[in-house]
Amino acid sequence: MIDINVPHDASDSDDDPNYNAPSFCEHESSSEDSDDNPNEDEDEDEEEFVEPTYREERPIHVGRVYDTSEELKEDVSLQNLEEFRTFCSEAKHINYWRAKCVYDDVCVWHIQASQIKHTTQWKVNQYQPQHDCIPNCTCGLQESMVCSNLGIGETIW
Repeated sequence: MIDINVPHDASDSDDDPNYNAPSFCEHESSSEDSDDNPNEDEDEDEEEFVEPTYREERPIHVGRVYDTSEELKEDVSLQNLEEFRTFCSEAKHINYWRAKCVYDDVCVWHIQASQIKHTTQWKVNQYQPQHDCIPNCTCGLQESMVCSNLGIGETIW
């Protein structure tokens, strides 16, 4: 990053001899600034720390219980989005749900859950967390259009 310091001109109306020129560098701080607030470094550390999400604290696993089917499906969707994966519902019934990877001919990823009797809760009965497929990030795009762009410009190896 380029550090741009504006030199102080003595002819300015603020003839403060301790004037510090503004710096546009994000990581630069003057020693005077850090002396003013001794807890400033602690505040910066707290800002950098990111609380784990609820999903990270409670990963999907066999036996996990969700309050509703919507909560289950949202959790599965978020995980697949984070991993750039695509899945589809293979079976949907009033008290049963099974989803699989869209590349099921090469990928074993799947999840199966059912509603616990006389409740609104859903329990994961089967779960294969590992995707064997390689995401190509073209989901929703036509492969012929994506591939045709490779012929234009540089050769990609």
